[in-house]
Amino acid sequence: MGHGIFRDFVVEVDYRNSNIILHNPEKYTPPSRYTAFDLDFSNNKPYINVELGLGNGNTKIGKMLIDLGVSHALLLELNERTGFDIPEKCIETSLGRGLSGDIDGYVARVESVKIKDFVFHDVVTSYTAGYSKIRKRGRVGILGGGLLSRFNVIFDYSRSKLYLKPNKNFNDPFEYNMSGLELIAFGSGYDRIKVSGVIEGSPADIAGIEEGDEIVRVNWGNMRHYNLNRTSALMRTREGKKIRLKILRGNEKIKIVFRLKRMI
Repeated sequence: MGHGIFRDFVVEVDYRNSNIILHNPEKYTPPSRYTAFDLDFSNNKPYINVELGLGNGNTKIGKMLIDLGVSHALLLELNERTGFDIPEKCIETSLGRGLSGDIDGYVARVESVKIKDFVFHDVVTSYTAGYSKIRKRGRVGILGGGLLSRFNVIFDYSRSKLYLKPNKNFNDPFEYNMSGLELIAFGSGYDRIKVSGVIEGSPADIAGIEEGDEIVRVNWGNMRHYNLNRTSALMRTREGKKIRLKILRGNEKIKIVFRLKRMI
């Protein structure tokens, strides 16, 4: 869904019920139970100011692009202008894939993220220079679906407004992959899962999983019940949770057991 839909409708995103509702702007009344924010537009893209707590009493207010298509809660851009430092406790990893290939970067935590009266703590944050070459309109990063999914979200481009109301996910802790597995879907229907990388020293690495291994069972369940999203979500559930995998390496099937562990 691109700018045309958001321009012509008031777009309501209900994450809890997996619904998108389109309203007629001419007949729409802004909801009283939501908190309203002014949107700033540049090149038809919405931006909002966010206050970041960077530790040791340091704060930074920055202009951030709102992008529901990004799974990260927060992505900060590394360049001379933004001046962000990568936290000492971080994981170097691939953050995703763009048109030019893999986007390399780091994952760490920021002390706090404040959007008007809403404050989040220990937010899992991606850091990359991969977007910085575009030098987008003075922005310092991206506010993504990983954070906005904690709200009911309403975009009203006709009034340059964003409306937020916390949902039941609001107080959930921010977690990152605690297995160390980097996974991709493949096959004709993208219904098979393969290990594209393993973070050194992670539970999966210690358990002996290798790049190229195919996951054929998760917790001994059939893979028709475990797509890429569900399997990835399982790796973020709870520190200490036991994960049982059966992997295919060449012609050999191997059973692997490990426990999830927070790495950041």
